[in-house]
Amino acid sequence: MRAPWELAGMPRDTAVAVGFSGGADSVALLALLAERAKTDGFPLLALHIHHGIRGAEADRDEAFCRVFAERLGVDFCAVRVDVPAWAKAHGMGLEEAARELRYRCFADVMAERKIPLLATAHHADDNAETVLFRLARGTGLDGLCGIPAVRKTERPEGGMVVRPLLPFTKEDILAFCRARGLEFVTDSTNREPCCARNILRLEVLPALERAVPNAAATMARTTALLWQDADCLDGLAAEWLKTHCRENALCARDLRGLHPALLGRVLAEFLGGCEAVHIGAAEALIASGRGGSVTMPRDRYASLCGGILRVLPNLRGEGISEPVPLCEGTLALCDGRLTVSVQEAEKCRKHKKVHSLSTTHYINRSEKSVIINQFFWRGLRDGDRIRMGTREVRCAALLQAGGIPATVRKHLPVLCDADGAVVWVPFAGRGDAEPTEGAYAVTLTLWEERTDRQDKGEDRDVRNQSGY
Repeated sequence: MRAPWELAGMPRDTAVAVGFSGGADSVALLALLAERAKTDGFPLLALHIHHGIRGAEADRDEAFCRVFAERLGVDFCAVRVDVPAWAKAHGMGLEEAARELRYRCFADVMAERKIPLLATAHHADDNAETVLFRLARGTGLDGLCGIPAVRKTERPEGGMVVRPLLPFTKEDILAFCRARGLEFVTDSTNREPCCARNILRLEVLPALERAVPNAAATMARTTALLWQDADCLDGLAAEWLKTHCRENALCARDLRGLHPALLGRVLAEFLGGCEAVHIGAAEALIASGRGGSVTMPRDRYASLCGGILRVLPNLRGEGISEPVPLCEGTLALCDGRLTVSVQEAEKCRKHKKVHSLSTTHYINRSEKSVIINQFFWRGLRDGDRIRMGTREVRCAALLQAGGIPATVRKHLPVLCDADGAVVWVPFAGRGDAEPTEGAYAVTLTLWEERTDRQDKGEDRDVRNQSGY
């Protein structure tokens, strides 16, 4: 078995926390790591989560884990949570809530104790179960890759999750426990065919092993090959983005030229933190050749406007309830996620583009005395129109065609002249023309809270998975 620090590519003395349920898998893992810690010199913590589900049986498991860790000379920590209450409060199933809380607890303890590595006892049978579950539910290459041997944690300060037992089958682990005389506890709910994963574990996998001996081990080798393919495609997608992404925007024409196998990965990387349903919707929008928007997780949306794809933040908080005179300086709206600034165009040019999610309207110097403090901002209204050449166009229609959804449109301000006529609709209509000498720049900016495209949820890890 490879040590956690080897799998993660970290120094030999890197501290490790072990997800320790007291079952055969985690007992074998803790026993092996306790031996390895003595030779490699890394600190080790056995971390047990009491889910508040199984009553006296769960209390028994915690007591067993504490004694077992003490016998090995390993530090022990137990955390108690109320999974049923959490599940009810968040509208989640018990299995999903248990995993969510478990990893939250892992993250909290690891952050408190400055432990960068978490080792869990997933094995080849878990991997086979996961692949079968995803295959039956519908998945792509990433889903068929199964459980990753190494992945980054969701902690902002970093960290890694490693699965040292992934190459070994359940029978390998049980044989190890028998050979070492290691006792373990059994979760009685694992023997009940009460959910899809238990049915796969109790009925489907045994039948598969009878039909195809060593199926779990063979599937582990297959998933290892698929990981290589997936990593290759990810690398190609990343290289494509490096050469085609400009100011956090992509050209829809370039995207339409991509092979479908790369398009989904490019969008997953670019959009960040999204699911297959969002990627599919974005693909459909790009293929349509029309402007529009796709709602995204984390209070964002993808906008396709003028053949350019961007990710923009939804706006919350107060917009403009009363008219505000146009004046030099900066006006912050919607809890600071939208700002309007007025400054000399030359100053604006020195800073290049203010922000990738900005749009600018230029005012000639000769107009300044007429415009400043006489033109004004107000909120967009349903019947607002703007003159475009010889015709008037509905402002809402312009914004909709530009991929600005209703949740954002209702917060956007429009610039009106002294008579109340709309003269500028940000992100639609007139704007971004070349300024004349001495002009003033009126710039509206949407400030996005994303850090970078790494927010995409870098691993293809198991979602809603039971067990450690």
